[in-house]
Amino acid sequence: MPADLVSSLWSRLLDIELNIVKKNDKLAERLLKKPFDCQTSTLYSQMAEGANSTQTAARYYHSIVKYIEDKEASEGLRRILCFIEDLSSGEVEVKNVEKARQFRESGNRFFRSGKLSRSSELYRQALLHAPHAFPLFHNHASPPMDSTEAALLHGNLSAVFARQQSWTACLWESIIATELHLIANRPGICSLVRRLWSRITQCCDHIGLSYPKVTLPELHHVVTIRQAFLQLSTASDVGAPTYELPEPRYGFQEAILRCVLSFQYPGLSCGLLVTESKQKGRYVVATEEFQPGDVLAVEPASGWPASGPRTTVSASGDCLLLLPSQRMSKCTACLNPLSAIGYLCPNCCDTAYCAPPSKCFFRHLTKSDEVVSFSQPPWHTAECRFMFLLNSTGLGHLCFRLAWLRRKNHRQMSSRQLTIDQLVSHFDEFEVEDLFQYAVTAWLLAKLLSRSFCDQDTMTELIDGLWCFDTLRRLQCNAHAITDVQETFQLEMEDETYHALPRLGQVRVATALFPCVSMLNHACEPSVSNSFENQFIILRCTKPIHLSDEVYNCYGPHYLHDTSNSSRRAQLQKQYFFNCSCQHCANPRCAHVLKPTTAVQKQWDAALSRMMRVTETNSPTLPELQNTWSQACQIGTLSCPFCDGHWWPQGESPGSLWDTAGQRCITAALTTLDPHISNRLKLLGVQCFAKSVDWVSKHFGDHSSEYLWELLNFFRTAVEVLDQWPSGILETHALSIPTSLEGVRKTIFSLACLLYGQRNAKEIEGRFL
Repeated sequence: MPADLVSSLWSRLLDIELNIVKKNDKLAERLLKKPFDCQTSTLYSQMAEGANSTQTAARYYHSIVKYIEDKEASEGLRRILCFIEDLSSGEVEVKNVEKARQFRESGNRFFRSGKLSRSSELYRQALLHAPHAFPLFHNHASPPMDSTEAALLHGNLSAVFARQQSWTACLWESIIATELHLIANRPGICSLVRRLWSRITQCCDHIGLSYPKVTLPELHHVVTIRQAFLQLSTASDVGAPTYELPEPRYGFQEAILRCVLSFQYPGLSCGLLVTESKQKGRYVVATEEFQPGDVLAVEPASGWPASGPRTTVSASGDCLLLLPSQRMSKCTACLNPLSAIGYLCPNCCDTAYCAPPSKCFFRHLTKSDEVVSFSQPPWHTAECRFMFLLNSTGLGHLCFRLAWLRRKNHRQMSSRQLTIDQLVSHFDEFEVEDLFQYAVTAWLLAKLLSRSFCDQDTMTELIDGLWCFDTLRRLQCNAHAITDVQETFQLEMEDETYHALPRLGQVRVATALFPCVSMLNHACEPSVSNSFENQFIILRCTKPIHLSDEVYNCYGPHYLHDTSNSSRRAQLQKQYFFNCSCQHCANPRCAHVLKPTTAVQKQWDAALSRMMRVTETNSPTLPELQNTWSQACQIGTLSCPFCDGHWWPQGESPGSLWDTAGQRCITAALTTLDPHISNRLKLLGVQCFAKSVDWVSKHFGDHSSEYLWELLNFFRTAVEVLDQWPSGILETHALSIPTSLEGVRKTIFSLACLLYGQRNAKEIEGRFL
């Protein structure tokens, strides 16, 4: 779901409310002025104890609750309770046939142009909005519902899988589509059913499943095949319920030092120690030697339970939030990529699950009195009706999930074990306007939580709200973006006529909090890399770490991506209240700050246009591109008396210029009708990508993740568009790329092992090599 499809309702309400308070002197004096009143009371003490908070935070949060409930707040904010009531009633219909139809038609255009992955994504997105999309687990004797759009979508999705020869996914979607058509029994469906039945029999032949030899099936024929397919799928290992995690070098800290340490940080290596100072707060140092590739930490979202770390685990999406843009692509329960859809929530547009033969699918099937139903996670039931509102709260949605799990599970942690509650909440550092908005959001979340628990009283609601108020601040400073490797497009907006090859890149797919990993401080040149396996974060060493060295992560700003130490420090101070003193901030290569003039900016725009115009001619050459690239780089580098110059264009780099030129050459090659011009443009595009790889290798290093993905993109493009591997080009230009295809493949695999471990490296090899 694109960002523009997520409601901004709550953020707009917050902005309006804040402006109202600012304009009222009495309210502003009471709610928006530091230092806050430090008055204590039994009420604040009870709230603070229940939420593991402070009386100061409790007093401020309570003042916001009083402001709202004493009717000083705007009518718009107070009426949100009526909206919650309407959502809770279940009478607000969120499914939308018209929206589903629009996504389907868009998917059809991509399907006709041969872009199967994109079309399947759009069909899945459409199914999220289509009503009555899964009558599979309902009683077929009940009155038929209008599932026309859903039936068409399942059928179209099955056509994609037939084209891709993904026979199990095709069979499942064909079965669902056929059942929907036959249950509805609409006039004129015979041709559709006949086509789907042909697809079903083709799939059955491929997977060895018997089927009735009829020309036009009846409902019981399809149900029989579905039951046989499910029976066959139960023996599959796809989406196995458990998988193996790596163990940190020197073992898990919690397991080994249970009786030694005064405080436990389960998941960190036993070769790490969390210490504390007044200047740095808590931070991590090495008590053993680590080498590149060593695992330093393994931790699930929200931390390990009281039972402690283990290496055999189950995939679970409980404690993390899948981003709206990923909910048509990943299973809500296990986070694995979706192809066919096993089930869709009938009451919201944000939840899809794996299809058989995945074990995840079968874990959610329940049977009672011969009726089979699909059981969704209980936390989804709590948030389902309010999904529209929760999506608009941003991190508030994850906060709601964590608060609900905290209330529901009452998960007991060791008194010596780090929990979310014990992360620094930075109450004193936040701007008062931010505190106000977080407190109002926490009030909303507490109101939503009260809908899930029948034993809710006023004190419990206040404690829930205070816990959310603190956790929202912790999330801003500690939440991790969980990433996955996905295809992205780097030129103009993609449509069905877009011919450039998609590029691979790290895409943010979810957000979570990892308490122990949050103990690592930031450095603009970190000593670890982060990788993710479902809900787990894994830290690996990227350069030698010696005894007593501090171990650093990177919170975002990296000295090779943003060369200005003042810019990096400003970003870190704004979000994390952190003054970076790493070597690249304390002793930068050059502290001189230069800004381009308007004239230089115009020269840059003109240089870019010249370089792009070269790619639009019928006979561009590498020397021509090299010349215009060099001119652009000269303009993009401001001369400095103290160093060799400052690169100033944000969002661009010398490497990305080559990358863009390569994309344009490949696009032109795929659209031209002249085969000679096409071949020449393809070769030139690959040469441009090779230049980009070379620049990335020299700038970021040949052990960097940037080099890995750039090399992998080069490999995929060269294999896709050229008839033979371009060894001659690589040898002639002496680039930072192995000259043989097998050499590139081995380099990619070994670098992926170093950065992400052997399991992820094998997955990358299987998906992309």
